[in-house]
Amino acid sequence: MADDELYSIRETADKGYVITGFSESITGDVTYNHGAFDAWTLKINETGTMEWQKSLGGSANDHGFFVHQTTDGNYILAGTSFSGDFDIVNNGSSDCWIVRLECNTITTHINTPGSGKALVIYPNPTSNSVTIDYSLTPNEDIQEFTLFDINGKQLMPVLTHQQKNKYTVNMEEFANGMYFLRIKTNKQIYSQKLILDK
Repeated sequence: MADDELYSIRETADKGYVITGFSESITGDVTYNHGAFDAWTLKINETGTMEWQKSLGGSANDHGFFVHQTTDGNYILAGTSFSGDFDIVNNGSSDCWIVRLECNTITTHINTPGSGKALVIYPNPTSNSVTIDYSLTPNEDIQEFTLFDINGKQLMPVLTHQQKNKYTVNMEEFANGMYFLRIKTNKQIYSQKLILDK
């Protein structure tokens, strides 16, 4: 049986929570392990549904002890690391470890079409609309699109199905600012920060 422990939970701008700790699992909600313990950070919404998760570390023990959402909507993680490979540069024994997680790199960080990513949202920032271009795994289907403002209020955007595997989200009726688009499939949940700047 694997050991998983959580150390820090903080409320986020969208009324959800970001949580960090460590995990040696590679089953259930944890989808990757570098070896031994990884720092494991996850984001849940206000009802407890997981929106994303990320394992960071190397082949030795790595722990996340504190996580906080920054004013630009991204995250900063503090912990310790014994690793010297994969995500880690080690300076000897146990190192203090600080990581910045950017919202739009947790699931997909390339906001241009034809990137080969499973899910691409572009342009971002946008002045009026964004295109969702996706190429999902076999038997993976989109079930729900949800848009939230910075205060966590769920909005009702106009969604147009352009063609196979492509949607357009009209943002013209909304004010300038930061938004969060959540896309739920039958296999996972993608979460993307959007910036509207008219």
